[in-house]
Amino acid sequence: MGFERSRITILVGILTGACLLVAAAVCVILYITFVDGQKARLVDAVRAQASLMSAIARQAKLDSPPGSDWRRYALIQVVSGQADFPGFGKTGEFTLAAREGDAIVFYLSHRHLDMDNPLPVPWESSSSSPMRAALLGESGVGLGLDYRGVQVLAAYQPLPEFGMGLVAKIDMDEVEHPFAIAWKAAGVLALLVVAAGALMFHRVTHPVLRRLSLSEQRYRDLVEHMRGGVTVMKAIKLGRDFQVIEVNAGAERIDGLARLEIVGLSFTSIFPGAVEYGLLDAARRVYATGTPEHLPMAFYQDDRISGWRDHSFYRLPSGEVVHIYDDVTDRKRAEAGLQMAAAVFQHTGEGIVVTDELGRIQRINPAFSAITGYAAEEVVGRSPALLKSDRQAPDFYKTMWQTLTASGRWQGEIWNRRKNGEAYLEWLTINAVRNEHGEVAHYVGVFDDISELHEKEQRIRHQAYHDALTGLANRTLLTDRLEHAIATADRGELKVAVMFLDLDRFKVVNDSLGHDVGDELLKAVAHRLKGSLRRADTVARLGGDEFVILCTHWDNPGEIAQLGDKVLDLLKEPFAISGHDLHVGCSIGISLFPADGEDARTLLKNADTAMYTVKEGGRDGYRFFDASMNAQAVERLTLENALRQAVERQEFEVYYQPKIYLHTGRVAGMEALVRWHHPTQGMISPVRFIPLAEETGLVIAMGEWVLRQSCRQVRLWAEAGVNPGPVAVNVSARQLGLADFAARVAAILEEEGVAPGAIDLEITETAIMSDPDRAAAQLEQLADMGVRIALDDFGVGYSSLGYLKRLPISVLKMDRSFIQDVIENEDSAQLARGIVRLAMALDIDVVAEGVETIEQVEFLRACGCGMVQGYYYSRPLPPAKLDEEFLHGGVREYQ
Repeated sequence: MGFERSRITILVGILTGACLLVAAAVCVILYITFVDGQKARLVDAVRAQASLMSAIARQAKLDSPPGSDWRRYALIQVVSGQADFPGFGKTGEFTLAAREGDAIVFYLSHRHLDMDNPLPVPWESSSSSPMRAALLGESGVGLGLDYRGVQVLAAYQPLPEFGMGLVAKIDMDEVEHPFAIAWKAAGVLALLVVAAGALMFHRVTHPVLRRLSLSEQRYRDLVEHMRGGVTVMKAIKLGRDFQVIEVNAGAERIDGLARLEIVGLSFTSIFPGAVEYGLLDAARRVYATGTPEHLPMAFYQDDRISGWRDHSFYRLPSGEVVHIYDDVTDRKRAEAGLQMAAAVFQHTGEGIVVTDELGRIQRINPAFSAITGYAAEEVVGRSPALLKSDRQAPDFYKTMWQTLTASGRWQGEIWNRRKNGEAYLEWLTINAVRNEHGEVAHYVGVFDDISELHEKEQRIRHQAYHDALTGLANRTLLTDRLEHAIATADRGELKVAVMFLDLDRFKVVNDSLGHDVGDELLKAVAHRLKGSLRRADTVARLGGDEFVILCTHWDNPGEIAQLGDKVLDLLKEPFAISGHDLHVGCSIGISLFPADGEDARTLLKNADTAMYTVKEGGRDGYRFFDASMNAQAVERLTLENALRQAVERQEFEVYYQPKIYLHTGRVAGMEALVRWHHPTQGMISPVRFIPLAEETGLVIAMGEWVLRQSCRQVRLWAEAGVNPGPVAVNVSARQLGLADFAARVAAILEEEGVAPGAIDLEITETAIMSDPDRAAAQLEQLADMGVRIALDDFGVGYSSLGYLKRLPISVLKMDRSFIQDVIENEDSAQLARGIVRLAMALDIDVVAEGVETIEQVEFLRACGCGMVQGYYYSRPLPPAKLDEEFLHGGVREYQ
């Protein structure tokens, strides 16, 4: 910019100087022309005066008296006829002089002298006098000094007739006076012109120069802040190499050198690979031809691309070569990532829909079309509401959007409808995508059609919770509903009664007419019971000819008694089965909550006890459970106190039951089971004290003690060089409900020095589903630590298969209730196979519990079940016995 300003200033100065020189030249020419004109006028005047005086002299010789001085007479005539000539101005005049001895005597001056007062001037001091030249007989015109010593412009000529010289002169001051004024005026004018020119120059060039300055600064800022490196190079060695003369900050960053270290280096010094990668040849071509070139480069390390650089060259008009280069590795990888993301978007099996912030569909993938039947042109610009199936509750979408707005994410099952009108269930995840200002720019929905999985889940759930023969609730579902009813009754919202039914004379029918007729009779009984009771009541078949009716929403025991009479009458009517009119009755035992039990097990047990009392008393009737409650309460209180002392005194011992790989027969791991050695009562069954510990909260301390003991045993086995596989420790619902449960587990593992992978935690479905979200968070933390999670008693709870996808479950433990009759009951066998297939589909290990016979082992092996556990292999054993039986000298194998 400074260079441009200097160049413009110099140019303007030259133009101004030229103008002044031209003006001066014009003035000089005018001056010379004027002086030459003045000279000509003086010459004409002196010649005319000389001619006149010659004539006067001739006449004076004739007219003067004899003996008189005719020259004086003639001069008097000259004086009397003296007049101004054109161009004489104020100082112009004629002078006459004669040489007398060593002096020039001036006799006559037009303005200053007269004949009576001649003026002598020394001859020697008049060397520059025009009169001296005239007296010497010369004529001419020029500058000189007059008799006053004043410089004059004079024309001179001799007068031979008079012996005198004639000079016509004018003062040079008068001649030059107009030009002196003109020069001063010209000087002032020149100053004014220069000032005006400078002002105009400033006004005209300042904006231009400012724009140039800003443009140059923008260019420098642009180059300086470019992410890539920029080097400006001049050719050296006749264009065979180049020297860096300017760089930007990007070049410093990329090359790892300071600007002062780079400037002055040759191109090949900065880029050692310039020759190898063709960069030098490219620079040479650009320098020679002026055609820009672009060279993308890939760098290799261990035969793999480790990075990319882009290089560009172009030549400036001034001849320098500009080299622009940048490390584009991140961009290339980002492009590869975008290409991969685009490929995933196009080829994933899950439907993807992208909407704007208002929910208008912007883009879908092919899987969306495959699942919904809608093409892109049919949905773009529309709302996803076009998929609504009207199966969701009225507040479903409101709740979904509230969650999505609050957290930016929603996930769950939703019913939608395909283009052909078919409803389907999908697992949908919606995420809000925000821009740099934190505002929602898009919503991305990813969904999968889980209709088939839902149908399988429903079938498995139905099989898990319903009796295969009658379709009634089974023991699992009955227990679940009974426990739920008890929980509700605890809040005083309803009353609970359990009616335990056992058919009379069913064995006779079954033995005499066959199992097919017996099964039809059971289905008919179930149909009659279900069709005649209230919808709020639950009818269940426990197995064989045993049924249970769960009654709620009653006010007094009299209503239950009436219901008992109704059921007795209902079943007294004959059943027409396969051409037979079959007459059966029933015996009914009734227990009431809380008088006859505070839990489902007790209520069922007491109702069963009352039912047997009816049978023993003659059948075909009902009876309420009576006063054994006091004795049970005393026993329960005593057991609770003993249990609290046992926790304090650590009267517990951990037994271990091995799990076996079916395909190898080797030990796959252990399950830790707590045993209670009572000081006076001996070994107390877990069935008695575990529910009590759960109810009283003692199970938390007990569970942590079991986990710590199991860790210590794992460490002892490791020190002995034995690896029996991971040890599974049961976790209660109370423990899982602790906010810091995962932290407690981590602390115990760290304190005992056991790796997380050495421990499995077994958790029941019921424990998880009591608070699914909290359980999911706890289990995720445990899984992140490396602890494997096993879902215990699978099939007897009510968890959604959707949760199996969400939760970090590694192992499914098939409940023993599914294993007991897999050989005799095809429904149970199908259910067991379904669970194994489900586990395989979800890539989860499966363990079958309660295996007691070789037939069950072979069945499970044929199903593809991976691991088994049960009395067929071993009862739970203390560590010493387990070492002796299984681990001493190696791991025992079963074939």
